[in-house]
Amino acid sequence: TTSERALELAALGLTADPVAAWGPSGETVLLRFRNVSDAECISMSVDRIRRVERPRPGSIQIALVSGPACRLRVKETYAPGWQAENERQKAVFVGSSPHGFLELVVPEGTIQINLRYTPRGWAAGCQLALIGLVLAGGMWSRRLKESPHT
Repeated sequence: TTSERALELAALGLTADPVAAWGPSGETVLLRFRNVSDAECISMSVDRIRRVERPRPGSIQIALVSGPACRLRVKETYAPGWQAENERQKAVFVGSSPHGFLELVVPEGTIQINLRYTPRGWAAGCQLALIGLVLAGGMWSRRLKESPHT
């Protein structure tokens, strides 16, 4: 949000901590709201969530208490490219909630969910970049061989 909007939110009593700011004068601010859970079990009254960590951008680790299956809503905007797996490296389906957040069906007994985001086309883009580097290196090498030595 903008730094002005962050001040408006603070005036409304929403307590948030700035996480990062960027722009020529820091006018764009990333906020983390206090007392707002990053994830919640929405299909049962018992909360199975022990801890939510974001070790790096595009990665979320959720530690759970073992229990029955539940629907888990994660406070992260859904986009194609999110993938999840449990502690046994079994894939867990990632969908979108009605409000646009990540939503998963966590199997019974699961104690860890690892989410990662890989943008669509990322692998193809990396492969094309590598091919381009190889071609550029070949052209450069050929040019060195053809130039007269002085």
